Amino acid sequence: MKFGLSHIFVFAIVVLGISFFASTTNTFAPTGEAVDSSQYFVRLVRCINGGNDAFESTQDTNTCEVAGQRFVGPLGFIFKVNVQGSHPIYRCMVRGREAMTTVDSNCENSGRGAIKQNKYVGRVGYLYDQQQPGTIPLYRCYRGADHFLSVSSSCEGAANEGVMGYAYSELPKACQPKCTSSCGGESDGCEGRCPAKPANTACTLHNIAGTCDGTGGCVVTQFCTDTDQGDDYAHAGLVTDAVSSGQDTCIDEQNLVEYLCNNNNKLETSFYTCDAPCKDGACASAVKQVF
Repeated sequence: MKFGLSHIFVFAIVVLGISFFASTTNTFAPTGEAVDSSQYFVRLVRCINGGNDAFESTQDTNTCEVAGQRFVGPLGFIFKVNVQGSHPIYRCMVRGREAMTTVDSNCENSGRGAIKQNKYVGRVGYLYDQQQPGTIPLYRCYRGADHFLSVSSSCEGAANEGVMGYAYSELPKACQPKCTSSCGGESDGCEGRCPAKPANTACTLHNIAGTCDGTGGCVVTQFCTDTDQGDDYAHAGLVTDAVSSGQDTCIDEQNLVEYLCNNNNKLETSFYTCDAPCKDGACASAVKQVF
């Protein structure tokens, strides 16, 4: 029986909306935090049973699944759960003699040239449909009456029946990006950057309306506001411009820091000495500007 490439994607299952990416991203991980992803992946290994029956297992021990079986080596890390862009692989027994890994839950019992009387054993895990960064192809190979998976396209001298799917060569990190800025461009918390939003996208900066510049910056349309309407030492005010803000503040009982908007719509600082006590960001009497 030949296992062609056309068979591989026929049995892809319903996507559950869980996404993994190459650095690696998924909806299980805390937002903006990379975590150990071993709870989502399992290592796939090859074992030998009875001297010549090679089979795949996720029970990663030197004795494989039962005593007497021989551990050959690892093949990669596969998903324990259904993720976007993946398909399941199953173990079947061919006529009760040979363990075979397949994408067909019917164990290839139907269709032209099928091997009959194959028994379904269970699901092994999930492989990517297409190659992603950090993944390698797993080939299904055939030698004599034995099917097995290999990371080598030469199938170690056996017949190559096609790519079964793609597995990670190393255990990846899991992380869900966190992007909260108005215009993007900031770190996503997962060793990447949030995509910059298109130019002229609406944004806010210090509660002032503006538009994104296309590179992650927000350009405001109103540059400076002053809640006490200018150089008013008798009232405490809050000044905000495109890059900073300042609250009128008493340095001590006599001296005041007064913030205001200058003619260029930028925050400016003035210092005053009050004739009477300075309290809560304002002078109680006449002042003189000191610098």
